[in-house]
Amino acid sequence: MRALDLPRSRTRRYALLGLSAFFVAAGINHVLDPDFYLAIMPPYLPAHGVLVGLSGALEVAGGVAVLAPKLRRVAGWGLVLL
Repeated sequence: MRALDLPRSRTRRYALLGLSAFFVAAGINHVLDPDFYLAIMPPYLPAHGVLVGLSGALEVAGGVAVLAPKLRRVAGWGLVLL
């Protein structure tokens, strides 16, 4: 079994690749345009800059992890919770 074992169904495979690309791009955007994310941070959370960077890194990691069958379920739930 390969590390990247995408589903055989073309529709499911493209949906999974699209989901991955969306979260990786969103995570990268946290670094490229942090002001957007800083503006929507709730005031009760501390260290807005750190949390924006951390959430971006977690989105990239989750976006990549959904492509690995063994990590897919955990990555999906992690992205939902994020």
